[in-house]
Amino acid sequence: MGIVWVPLCDDWETRDFLSHVIPIRTRDKYSYWLFFHFLMAGYSLFPIDYPVVPKGQSRVRLIVHGGNTEAEIDGMAKALFEWAEEMIEIETSGGDGLKVPKAAAMVYDLIASSA
Repeated sequence: MGIVWVPLCDDWETRDFLSHVIPIRTRDKYSYWLFFHFLMAGYSLFPIDYPVVPKGQSRVRLIVHGGNTEAEIDGMAKALFEWAEEMIEIETSGGDGLKVPKAAAMVYDLIASSA
């Protein structure tokens, strides 16, 4: 459905160099929702937006390091799939139910309560 993609996954077996910095792309304006979801799941990644990247090409960057355990990597993949499933549910609900993902709603509530 085009909810999320990882450009470095394409033809990774043929690349001469693999990076520990992994860009994760999603639809325009969904990057912060993905960022919020990962934060709530206990993982840190970095939202990257204009002017660092061209307008309309925002993304999050996941940085993997030698200290990450296999369980942490599995957890990151699980968090990504959970978020994508939630976004698909939101998009296919036809306007019924949630309009923003749960993690984003929690962040927005925290912001509202601190004002």
